[in-house]
Amino acid sequence: SYEFETREYVPTSTSGPRDHRDIVLVRSTDGGATWSDKVRVNDDAPQYDNAIPSVTVDGSSRVHVAWYDRREEPECGARVNTYRTWSEDGGLTFQPSQRVSEQPSNGGTYTDVGADGVWQVGDHMALLAQGERLHLLWTQIPIGLKGEIYGVIVEQGQTGSPPHIVSVSPAAGAPSSTVEIRGSNLSGVR
Repeated sequence: SYEFETREYVPTSTSGPRDHRDIVLVRSTDGGATWSDKVRVNDDAPQYDNAIPSVTVDGSSRVHVAWYDRREEPECGARVNTYRTWSEDGGLTFQPSQRVSEQPSNGGTYTDVGADGVWQVGDHMALLAQGERLHLLWTQIPIGLKGEIYGVIVEQGQTGSPPHIVSVSPAAGAPSSTVEIRGSNLSGVR
């Protein structure tokens, strides 16, 4: 036999997550002996799924977070966009989030890739800080097409301006070891 207990969770303005769909961050300033309360990272309305977060810290101690976000999909649809935000105070508060993907992606599984035939969007996200430069890579799967890897490079001082967008995907008909790089706003990208 089973016994279930239900309770209503009513978030307040000071509570961290509003439900299981929010991205939260906890931090430790003593090597993991103690941890902070949960701080909500995403700033979308309640009841939209946010998933697969990635976190890094840059050379100026800014905490950067990126994730797949469904806020722009009515009825919590299957498509996702990639969002990012950053904290100037070690993860206590976060700046308004920015959408970095130019178009939504099918958030499901693409099943005609690789030896196992399965490729999940969330299997492919990376966030790396090198000094003052932030590199964010994510997967986009246009409906009915193979997945592509997109990325942004954000330089120090660019946190409020549009990042450089770089798309990396296998060139049509080329061996898998070659890639085609397309982009917008690429001046100064190395």
